[in-house]
Amino acid sequence: MSIFHELPPFIKEYIHRNRWDSFRDIQEAAYDVATEDDCDIVISSGTSSGKTEAAFIPVIASLWTDPPKGVGALYISPLKALINDQYGRLSELLSESGVEVTGWHGDIGSDIKDRMKHDPKGIVQMTPESLQALIGNDPDSVRRMFVDLRFVIIDEMHAFMDSDRGLQLLCCLDRMERLAQCIPRRIGLSATLYDSGSAKEWISAGRDRKVSLISGKDVSGRNVAITCVRFPPSDSLDGKGPRTSAVARFYKMLFRLTDGHRCIVFANSRDNAEKVYRSLKKVSGMMGSDKEIFLHHGRVSPEMRKNIEGALRSESRMVTVVSTSTLEMGIDIGGMDRIVQIDSPHGCSPLLQRMGRSGRRGNDQNMAIVCREDEDRHLPHMIGRMNMIKAIAETELAVEEGWCEPPEPGRLPYGLLLHQTLEYLRPGIGATWTELERDILSQYPFRNISRGEYRHLLRHCIDTRILTMTEDKIILIGPEGERIAFNKDFHTVFRAVSETEIVHLGEVIGTVDHVPEMGDIVMIDGSAWRIVQVESGGRRAEAEPSNETRATGVRGNVPDMHRKVMERMRLILSEGGHDTYLSESARPLLEEASALYGNLNGFKGTESGWKIYLWEGSRRFRTVRLMLENMDGVKVLRYFEPYVIEIATDMSERSITDRISYMDEADPERVLDLGRYDLCSGKYDRFIPRDLLKRAYISDSLEWGGS
Repeated sequence: MSIFHELPPFIKEYIHRNRWDSFRDIQEAAYDVATEDDCDIVISSGTSSGKTEAAFIPVIASLWTDPPKGVGALYISPLKALINDQYGRLSELLSESGVEVTGWHGDIGSDIKDRMKHDPKGIVQMTPESLQALIGNDPDSVRRMFVDLRFVIIDEMHAFMDSDRGLQLLCCLDRMERLAQCIPRRIGLSATLYDSGSAKEWISAGRDRKVSLISGKDVSGRNVAITCVRFPPSDSLDGKGPRTSAVARFYKMLFRLTDGHRCIVFANSRDNAEKVYRSLKKVSGMMGSDKEIFLHHGRVSPEMRKNIEGALRSESRMVTVVSTSTLEMGIDIGGMDRIVQIDSPHGCSPLLQRMGRSGRRGNDQNMAIVCREDEDRHLPHMIGRMNMIKAIAETELAVEEGWCEPPEPGRLPYGLLLHQTLEYLRPGIGATWTELERDILSQYPFRNISRGEYRHLLRHCIDTRILTMTEDKIILIGPEGERIAFNKDFHTVFRAVSETEIVHLGEVIGTVDHVPEMGDIVMIDGSAWRIVQVESGGRRAEAEPSNETRATGVRGNVPDMHRKVMERMRLILSEGGHDTYLSESARPLLEEASALYGNLNGFKGTESGWKIYLWEGSRRFRTVRLMLENMDGVKVLRYFEPYVIEIATDMSERSITDRISYMDEADPERVLDLGRYDLCSGKYDRFIPRDLLKRAYISDSLEWGGS
């Protein structure tokens, strides 16, 4: 234990009490860098590899040796539950130190926060929204609390890097540093960082400070088994047909995978998690098992989620928890024997995160991926089979190459710019054009937005009474802006995800991740449906078939698929092999898929035109689809993103590709008519001028130029 002799006595006692045999490589490296170099740090290592201790041990040692004149370290987490979990771990570590740790989020009482405001000290744990609220509501406390801030620790850094919430966090840190006149070092922690350059750039956010990267080796092996279950179309009403039998076999298989093991079963949506939970619990009872089975997602009460997490931590309890992404990140849940993933996950990053919830304490990580090929969803057979092909591609890339999707943060976050402008003006003092440009537009997240665009946004907000301007050119919040800026949910910049069931003639035909409005067109499995009624609360909406070829909005409810995943899927179909992770029963399905679809690439003729197979990822697929929808002589009949576009046309393949090449080289704002589309994706986008929304959509959601 090479750094042991340098540590404060209470940390040495903690190490003895927890029977550590040695420090891990990343812990020693982080200690050396943190104590010997004045730099920001990114610590990238697998789940349960000691990242938290790697960050906190040198930070705590520094604060104990040289106590700050206020809060010494700020810990930022994406989840309140993770703050609560880390609070318990830190409290044990700091019990004999005199260094205090204080949790600060919406569930923490105001008395605790008031004490910290009046007597700031130690370590404070916050979500970005709590920090935003403190900056906006009480800037004087920010100056007092963080005047001597030394460190900012950002946990689960990958969860912030490609979202508006992460850009909001960077704005908050910038505003905090300006208010308190502090320059703390930043330490980012993540289990799934592939692009170290992006991570370094993000955490430095334009600051003139070197960034050191510390990467750890995986502490265990990774075992993945992929299988596929085929569900035939709906059968007879007596419940004895082949589909009913197939569904029953699926849940019995799921029972066998989980019974006798401590497991998490991950589903890709809340609706799916609910169905799997109910059916698995029913089958478990029929099989005579007394195993505890729980459901964990964002709408389960906080107290119930806390109890479930406690059950997971108790190694004496044999439990299975069916969960959405709520258990994906680093809450301490002990050692799971196995992770079961229903259908392919939405990318390599969540695959690694979820797999990492197993294999604690040096054991191998184990994941079973069960893909469903549901012939009742009215999908082309090729599309149904892609679930399994995608799972193989993601596993090969993540497990064999350690690859995961690089972050793709918005380059033109106009909605966030408006939010930060209103936040700045909330105290009511007002500001000039120049002051707003200096203090808001100059922040790192807005580096790609010009002064002209910002002034255009401000003028639009003045015209719509979100802002107002006095005779002496002072900008203030206007009457419409007050409704926005003083709403209780103002400090959050992300939309709460709420699934709405789409129903036709009493049958659920699918879900969308937003509450649609009357008359909206939604696409479900490639077919268009017009919303005719929305129930109170937005949980269900009645729809009827529509002849429309496109949805009201252009953004889907599934995360984009990266080009590299699509390229690997194409390789799997066109080459032999690639069955390393497949069960024996699934291997014939791969062979069949390769024989049927291995040559599906480019243009394939139909009676009315063409089917176009791109294999280039969601953004390029979306771009080509919009080009075709804006092309004279072409009608898009249907599409299945990101696989195939079916068009009706008399044009030749050469004519279409030439036209696409021409559009690729042209100004997209000129050649794309997006007038009929809803371009709002962010929470505050509906207040942004239409021309700026179009520019942001082209920049952040499309892939122009074929690259």
